[in-house]
Amino acid sequence: MKRGLLIIGTTSLLLLAACAKETTLKFDVTLRAPDASKAMVLAEAVERVMVRKMTAQNIEKPMVSVVPDGSGSAILTIDAPDENAADVVRTLVNEQFTFDLRIEDTVPSEQEDKFDPARWQPAGITGALVTWVQAVGNRETNEIGIDLTFNETGRMRLKSIFTDNVGKNIGIFVRGLLVSKMNILNSDIGDTLSISGVPSAAIAEVFADDVDVGLLTTIREIR
Repeated sequence: MKRGLLIIGTTSLLLLAACAKETTLKFDVTLRAPDASKAMVLAEAVERVMVRKMTAQNIEKPMVSVVPDGSGSAILTIDAPDENAADVVRTLVNEQFTFDLRIEDTVPSEQEDKFDPARWQPAGITGALVTWVQAVGNRETNEIGIDLTFNETGRMRLKSIFTDNVGKNIGIFVRGLLVSKMNILNSDIGDTLSISGVPSAAIAEVFADDVDVGLLTTIREIR
């Protein structure tokens, strides 16, 4: 009797293993990079972002590859360990990404900073006006920062915002959450918005990857 139960149990395990077979997913990725060299960087960022997302969902040893085809697009291939993991990957790919700048409608005080979403007003600058985000480092000071580059409309709006809001904070919101803010000291601003004081190069690179992939790619499953 015991031997028979063992055989049945072993057979059940084999059936479960057969059902949990690996699933390969393929996606077409549209790359809206400002030039060909950045298109390759963007394709590599897609791979890094998906590996990080899958790891965060406890998908072990995520197998991800991105192969550019030279025409502003690439093929993203992901090997999921089973169909459940494949469904998680599809959810991750289809996550909505939002980005915008907002102005704090009061001049900051010296009191303890407490975030109040009602105090932040839209500045009219959304992700549609962003052309590139990259992590940067200052060799002289060893300071890590992030540069955000905007199209012509974005640059004009940004200069107007800085002129009209000296003394106030401008905040960067990703997926509706405040991720960084800076005080507008004067109306002087160049062609990029530079965020300084990032704790580490790794954090800056993760932020740049997430925003570039979120704003400058479209990913659709190939069925």
